[in-house]
Amino acid sequence: MEYSIDHAVLFVENLDAATAEFTELGFLVTPGGTHTGGLTENALILLADGTYLELLGFTVPLERLTGGEERTALDRRFVPRGRVGQGFGDFACGIAGLEGAIAAARGAGLEVEGPFPGGRTRPDGIAVEWQLAFPADDVLPFLIEDVTDRALRVPRGDATRHANGASGIVELVVRTDDTKRIVNSYEKLFGSAAEVSEGAVSFHLTNGVITIQPGTANSVRLHTSVEGATGAFECHGVRIELAGGTGNVPYL
Repeated sequence: MEYSIDHAVLFVENLDAATAEFTELGFLVTPGGTHTGGLTENALILLADGTYLELLGFTVPLERLTGGEERTALDRRFVPRGRVGQGFGDFACGIAGLEGAIAAARGAGLEVEGPFPGGRTRPDGIAVEWQLAFPADDVLPFLIEDVTDRALRVPRGDATRHANGASGIVELVVRTDDTKRIVNSYEKLFGSAAEVSEGAVSFHLTNGVITIQPGTANSVRLHTSVEGATGAFECHGVRIELAGGTGNVPYL
């Protein structure tokens, strides 16, 4: 199975405030819309390599939820993560042939729920649809396959042009205190052995790298083409590094 990095989910307490602060950091933030079920809404930092950062906010205060309000499988995954607080708390891997990927993962010994329908309504009223699958081991990414044209969910062109030059996800770093177990789960999902070097364990997907390292705070490394824009910063609990050099090939 050929997996790709689809997007990273950045949980934020206030979507409007997060949009403003990421804009100040040189990102062009595109309004996303409200997800099916109405519990979450998002804005997108679209990148030229086809990936994106999803700023995800909840439409009601999480302290008001008692458990019965989670309307969709995505809600049931996101609500516990949202309760942890702001930060890079989840990510999705894209796959062509979701049902085949589910079968392969189950054959490798993983418990996977799905496929489930997903969707949202964009601010312009256009409905976007996809299918999702969720490994029971929540250290693993969830899986996504588009039903409607991917360009409706992930617009291209001018929406991917950022003042700071960010053009693609180079690496997602997943921090853990149980590296051995997590690496084993990732190997079962991706159907390939991890690469080990200098204390880090990595999986090379079709468009970027997933790295497993000891620690507590996940982080995102993006490619930038703008000189002087490189460096690391934190915004709404999310640690992001802008790195120069060779990045992913844009499809502009």
